[in-house]
Amino acid sequence: MGFQYLDITGLGTDSNKFAVFTKGISIGNIIKQGNLWFVLKPGSNTCEAETFSDKLDAAKHLAELGGVDWLKSE
Repeated sequence: MGFQYLDITGLGTDSNKFAVFTKGISIGNIIKQGNLWFVLKPGSNTCEAETFSDKLDAAKHLAELGGVDWLKSE
């Protein structure tokens, strides 16, 4: 199982602002600024302190924060 990324701006996939889902569960948002990815937990408008250089690593971190085992199939 992996992650699904949904553009949250409506501008297209180059916006670098995505809602992240795994197993149909919304686990938060990721935003790229420059070379860094920032993560926001669901319902939060504040970025977590840790940043990531890779989109997948940011999504994995969101899954960890939400206690979602994204590797385990349903």
